[in-house]
Amino acid sequence: MTRSTTRDIGPRRAPEGVDLRVVYGAVIALLLLALIVHPVVVEVLQFFRGGRPAETAAAQFPELGSTRHWLDPSADLTVTRRRERERLSTYAWIDRQAGVVRIPIDRAMELLVERGTASGDAKEGLQRNE
Repeated sequence: MTRSTTRDIGPRRAPEGVDLRVVYGAVIALLLLALIVHPVVVEVLQFFRGGRPAETAAAQFPELGSTRHWLDPSADLTVTRRRERERLSTYAWIDRQAGVVRIPIDRAMELLVERGTASGDAKEGLQRNE
């Protein structure tokens, strides 16, 4: 007489004491919570960033919306650096009604040394470091 080593392979059942309705309910509750929380988190992040990043970038850098910059990146870098040098070395109105102007960076540093800063005198700080 041989002993049979095969087991009955039937439908598996959950261990005693585990109610599958509770498990399924928890999974469904977590999915619903994720569906509710995700849009809220996205809106909060966009609020603190100051708008939608794509719209903000498109407004500040209209050339990014085109594929032109893919054609010659080195020329684009040259143009970008020329624009930066121009902005750092020229005077311009930022807000004429409020009296806000942009001044060259060299002049701004001179004024800072002459007048000092709001938190202390810049001349004293420079003399201490020398």
